[in-house]
Amino acid sequence: AICSCNEPAGVSPNYVEPCRCPPLPKSVGQIGRTLVLGRMLWCVAAASGVAVVADFFAFTGGSATLLAHGMSMGLVGSRSATLWSWELRMERAQAAAWNLRRVAADVVLVNPSGWHGRKAQSMLAAAGQAPRLPGVKAIVVAGAPPFPHGHLVTQGEELMRAQCMADRGIELAFVDALGPFLPEFAVLVQSCKALRWVIVNNVNMDEMAGWISRFLLNVSGWHLLT
Repeated sequence: AICSCNEPAGVSPNYVEPCRCPPLPKSVGQIGRTLVLGRMLWCVAAASGVAVVADFFAFTGGSATLLAHGMSMGLVGSRSATLWSWELRMERAQAAAWNLRRVAADVVLVNPSGWHGRKAQSMLAAAGQAPRLPGVKAIVVAGAPPFPHGHLVTQGEELMRAQCMADRGIELAFVDALGPFLPEFAVLVQSCKALRWVIVNNVNMDEMAGWISRFLLNVSGWHLLT
């Protein structure tokens, strides 16, 4: 019953969701449960039992809101969950935070002190400490990328490592990047030992992140959704 929203809206007038799950805010845009990708994101977040999820990237919060809402539907009793979402542009990050609050997520908007380094990592790690209260805590990282392309950086000081510095770390990652996401994924696999679910969008587009799905097909122990 938890995935009762996992059906298309093509036969419904105006593409209204044909289910009784709590509605998502109309302001989210871009993606919803009426799309195959949206239904997959929501249902995996709701039914997989993951407690820490990463969203690359937020834009204005379409995928992040789906993931947070799905996780909230899957929580039982006093359990809590954490969502990380990244957006370089501040105005988009603020829109994502606003949309996340509309699905009752406890949102922390963080603007790191730098694009890399221990100080900025510690700032993010502190923001991402496990929630004390039941529900979903969303950390929207604004103004800094997970990996500092074009910057000289000491290995181990990438900001995205902060997502796995405390508690269990990321278990599910949604990758909807505008590039190959090569160094980012390498860091993710190295630093987040609990990572087992990877959802990749646009696998059929050249020079994007589709290589991740082909790579993981040859590695055991992964849940791969493309």
